[in-house]
Amino acid sequence: MVGFLGVLILLFAWLAVPRPYQPEGQEVSAQDAPELHALVGRVAAELGVARPVRVVLDGQANASMGLAGWRREPVLALGLPLWWALSPQGQVGLIAHELAHLRNGDPARGGVVALAFSVLERMAHALLPDGISRSKEGLIPMVTNALMTLLALVPLGAARLLAWLVGADRQAAEFRADLMATRVAGSEAMVVLLDRLHMAHLLDSALHKQRYMPERPHAFAEYAFMLDHLPQEQWAAQRAALGRTSLDDSHPATSDRLQVVLSHPQPGTVHLAPKTAEWIRLELTPFVRPIEAQAQEWRQYLLNH
Repeated sequence: MVGFLGVLILLFAWLAVPRPYQPEGQEVSAQDAPELHALVGRVAAELGVARPVRVVLDGQANASMGLAGWRREPVLALGLPLWWALSPQGQVGLIAHELAHLRNGDPARGGVVALAFSVLERMAHALLPDGISRSKEGLIPMVTNALMTLLALVPLGAARLLAWLVGADRQAAEFRADLMATRVAGSEAMVVLLDRLHMAHLLDSALHKQRYMPERPHAFAEYAFMLDHLPQEQWAAQRAALGRTSLDDSHPATSDRLQVVLSHPQPGTVHLAPKTAEWIRLELTPFVRPIEAQAQEWRQYLLNH
């Protein structure tokens, strides 16, 4: 028993060692995509924040902003599926919303709170039995898996409690980011962006269709096509279902976010010309195939586990 507790203490000590955030995805440099980096710079200047030192691309229908490395340098992550599914002003709004988090006081994006979330997440991940452990038969593996699952509930519960304690501040940060992005991109573009964020589940359908019945150049174009041609009845049903729905616990209800954006109509201060938007799309095209392949691999992994 003493040895087991010693192992747990050593595990906690290892997991508690601070580790710098490193975003996943493929970096796109200013040489690779000068127009994209110029747009990011324009939006950053408009918001009065530092330009991200890196921009990375991934296969998610989302975007994020993080502080990477020991020097905590801002890194912007853009999901190519979502980028392909947005209008030029929607793309401005996406960048503006993420950059706005650099100055709007989100408690979970830095400092002690972010470190605590990271440690608790790593602890829970280390304690939860993986697929191989769960597949083992016999009494001892069954008891061991049950015990480890119970132990994992401790960091999971602590993370849940911490999220509840800072929840109001995190949601307020999202409202502020929405308003700042609305000023930059315009309220109309932000409404469409918030709408489309709730259709991320269609990306799985787009990946499946592109794998077995391709009609578009790639899955991200298929995803954009699906959103552009979604029946109005389905959009209406989705909006009606939003109610108190949020993207996750850190975000306010989308209906509230939409109400805030619509109550502050703005024309936008940074306008992306269609020609420039097309240039950016051409700059990002070489990254589509490898990122699409990674998204397909991840989808197959999830289906098999």
